[in-house]
Amino acid sequence: MKEPKFIHLRCHSDYSMLNGLAKPEKLVRSAVKLNMPALGLTDSSNLYGVIKFYKAAMKNGIKPIIGIDFNFSSKFLKNKNCSITLLAKNEIGYKNLIFLTSKAHQKKNFQDNSALMINTKWLHSAREGLIVLSGGVFGEIGQLILKKKSFGMSIIL
Repeated sequence: MKEPKFIHLRCHSDYSMLNGLAKPEKLVRSAVKLNMPALGLTDSSNLYGVIKFYKAAMKNGIKPIIGIDFNFSSKFLKNKNCSITLLAKNEIGYKNLIFLTSKAHQKKNFQDNSALMINTKWLHSAREGLIVLSGGVFGEIGQLILKKKSFGMSIIL
């Protein structure tokens, strides 16, 4: 197998109803065609496609990376909704993803009726085994940079 030039860590399947169209199995087939050894599935606020994704990935020799895209309320941006991507790096991380999505559904903390919200306190208590991605321009850090705010540091743009 050729060395990969890029591995998608943040793909959405048709289980992310507002921003994903492909079935998990089709995402895996595309990764095989592109000679990717791994692929990340991070549907929005859910793990519904994980079993199909995991089975297809294992069948095709692709390492499945399981994650979720969540929204949270930023205390640094006056409670503005920001994005965050959480990836499980092991079984403990996967169980923590289940915990976070379950807790969010139990609390039904919907602010805009489209995105399930997590509380940063929950994330702090369930951080073991998780890799946190910043959320890019929709994340807290990205939004702070766009607003040219800092935490006592100079941001040069």
